[in-house]
Amino acid sequence: MRKKFEYVILLLAVLGVLVANNELRANDTHDYGFYWFDANNQSTDAVNSSGVPNTVSTAFYDPAKPTVFYFHGWQKGTSVKSYSRETFLYADPTTKTNVNTVAKWKADGWNVAIFYWNQMADEDEVKDAEAKIWSTSGPKGMRYRISTGAYGTAFTPTKSVGALALAEYTALMANYKGTEIRFAGHSLGSQLATNLAKLVSDYVAANTTKAFLMPKRLELLDPYWSKDGKSYFGDVYGSSYASCNPATKDGKLDWNAEVVRCHIYNMINKNGLLVTWYKTSAIFDVWVGDQNTPLESIVALQNPASFWLNATDQTNKHVWARHLYFYSKIVSPTSVMPKECTISGTGTRTATGKITIYANTPSTRVKEMMGNTYYWTQVEGRNTPNPNDDWYERKTR
Repeated sequence: MRKKFEYVILLLAVLGVLVANNELRANDTHDYGFYWFDANNQSTDAVNSSGVPNTVSTAFYDPAKPTVFYFHGWQKGTSVKSYSRETFLYADPTTKTNVNTVAKWKADGWNVAIFYWNQMADEDEVKDAEAKIWSTSGPKGMRYRISTGAYGTAFTPTKSVGALALAEYTALMANYKGTEIRFAGHSLGSQLATNLAKLVSDYVAANTTKAFLMPKRLELLDPYWSKDGKSYFGDVYGSSYASCNPATKDGKLDWNAEVVRCHIYNMINKNGLLVTWYKTSAIFDVWVGDQNTPLESIVALQNPASFWLNATDQTNKHVWARHLYFYSKIVSPTSVMPKECTISGTGTRTATGKITIYANTPSTRVKEMMGNTYYWTQVEGRNTPNPNDDWYERKTR
């Protein structure tokens, strides 16, 4: 079928993939790439097996509209479940209803797509999937899993997942005329979103007439980075932002968090990239992954809460980040939500008259929130998933 060729136990609990209520199916081959979604949460393949964009109805894609691209993370065990894939359906445990979180985006005139790399992301060890985002020379190369649970090799890509995404993205968006592009990555997918943004930044630097391809916003949805240096990176960056330039070495192998924050630092300065970080789980507080604390000082950091979930349920708290971002499109900034507040010593909440970061937060406000002055922690609306009653306390770093 399509893309058969190049286009053709704490860690598991925390990063496990939930697919019970939002499955799509793929053929028993190697299928990856962008899929457009319509308002009914139905998808269609965006690029054919020759790397040429498919002709689709405007219900799926209109080149004149703003566009958001979503990148999923680790997909352990999904291939044997008929290639289960993430969509935009959220099963609200408090109301026992399914929420179609893409519907409001489409009603507001947005194109929405997911980049699927689920077969390559289906590894027992998260680091093996992580490596494929950046390089073909990781521990497991570019192998992909099939529905039997075995790994296929007949259609193994010769490029990294980031490079595969770039090839499809530049073809898909060659005639784009919309006003805004966003990349949103969940968990391990935040590295893919960052890597693709960096590849696009380099591409538009060499092709100046294609500057419209550069995303305006990068949304990090409870991102994940593994610890330790990686041989596939080598030694390019130093350990500080002052060393975030090519050919700067500190005698150590670069690690994923270091590369991500240097890419982001450079794109903020070079491209004016707006970057948000939704931290919804305690995956770093329990010694899983790299905390990447230095990155907090240059992005807009927000700590949403999910009190309807058990405090030990870090899997669903982790997954909540991606649902929250797309669900939050229902929140109108004209209602001053989510509200920013300060809290006095007596516990009095005082609204500042400003909003914090959700999907509809204006870019000017996101830019204002970036940096090393404040961060935001949710203090109201913590008992329901619906974001319309959320308040966040502004805290000084």
